[in-house]
Amino acid sequence: ITSNDTLADRERGFTAGATDFIHKPFAAGALRRAVDLILQPQPHWQGLQALVVDDSRITRHIVANALKRLGVRVIEACDGREGLELVRAHGAKIAMVISDVLMPQMDGGELLRQVRAQPDLADVPFILLSAATERRAILKLFAAGATDYLIKPFSLEELLARLRVHLEASLLARDLARRSEEMAQDLLLAKEVQQAALHKGIAVPWLQRAVAYLPHGQVSGDVYDLALGPDGALNVFLGDATGHGIGAAFMTMMVGTGLDSIGPAAPVEETLTRLHHLIHERTTDRFVTGIYARIS
Repeated sequence: ITSNDTLADRERGFTAGATDFIHKPFAAGALRRAVDLILQPQPHWQGLQALVVDDSRITRHIVANALKRLGVRVIEACDGREGLELVRAHGAKIAMVISDVLMPQMDGGELLRQVRAQPDLADVPFILLSAATERRAILKLFAAGATDYLIKPFSLEELLARLRVHLEASLLARDLARRSEEMAQDLLLAKEVQQAALHKGIAVPWLQRAVAYLPHGQVSGDVYDLALGPDGALNVFLGDATGHGIGAAFMTMMVGTGLDSIGPAAPVEETLTRLHHLIHERTTDRFVTGIYARIS
């Protein structure tokens, strides 16, 4: 806690092992909030990993500490080339990149272009830090794919505010990707179940048949059912359920299961009546339009 909060003072303090600097005089509650953030990192972003790239050890220390307060794991690099090696090693595990612009070996602009060339990091938040304020140079970096740009020197409060916004965006993007993958797996399972339920190998001596079932997506709201009655007649049901996707597919499976439970011996009128009640008992906002025929 000091009133001499200069760059040189911070360098000496961080070299000695200081965690943070609080400038005097400070507002009521500021010290408590700073201590709480250090001792109790926020769990909301725990599990996320960020890459900090800067040739200034002090800047890396400030940014890394701010991220650790938010519960984020941090990996560090002292220039763009080392940062790129870490990007290639960690890949999609990196949820955010914070990089200086002017660095030896490889600058932040080139690192940005290299990161955007990685398919699994094309949309990862990339924040650039620089003392440069020239508008054209900043716009070129945004055109190359920068997410945000923070001008040095910056306050800790401004840094934390920017980090929170972009970490939240990264967390939401990852959650969306996870949910999309889960939905894709659910659709694949529904497709397998639907296909298994539909394709019934029934031998009809007096009939040649062929079936083409081509869903628009993974699953379909169309249903057909073939069953031989005790008198040798072929019962055929063709139907179309309302809606699309998994909901419509489960409607078709409900119809198939209902027809199996009713059996091919029941009269046509009884079959349709029981099927109607079966659907109506389970849903009131969906229906199936169909035709049921007995062919002999």
